[in-house]
Amino acid sequence: LFYNGSKKLETTNSGLIVTGVCTAQVPAAPLNDATGTYTLVASDAGKVVVADNTITVDHIVFSPGDLITVMNDTAGTLTLSQGTSVTLRKAGTSDTGSLTISLRGVITIICLTHNGFFVCGNLE
Repeated sequence: LFYNGSKKLETTNSGLIVTGVCTAQVPAAPLNDATGTYTLVASDAGKVVVADNTITVDHIVFSPGDLITVMNDTAGTLTLSQGTSVTLRKAGTSDTGSLTISLRGVITIICLTHNGFFVCGNLE
């Protein structure tokens, strides 16, 4: 790729060569305000769910690799509820089951299988 007669971008067998300054714009994650008890839905993947009550993760809603971020927008703890046929695993531990999100905590839920998830972040 050329600009004003100078090569700026070239592909090779080993990758990509950029000459000059390379900038990228990272999109903002959309917010979903979840008021009251809320069950996550497929369209929450890639979003930040702002919660003020219990959040439930159900099976066969998400695809492997989906990421969902949940922000506790309260001055208390919130429950991340393990739905029927779902396994929530607290990252870095052997803990499974429903989890507690710390006050003003932020967590990320990573879908490993249609009913298996890892959760990391501000957990009790």
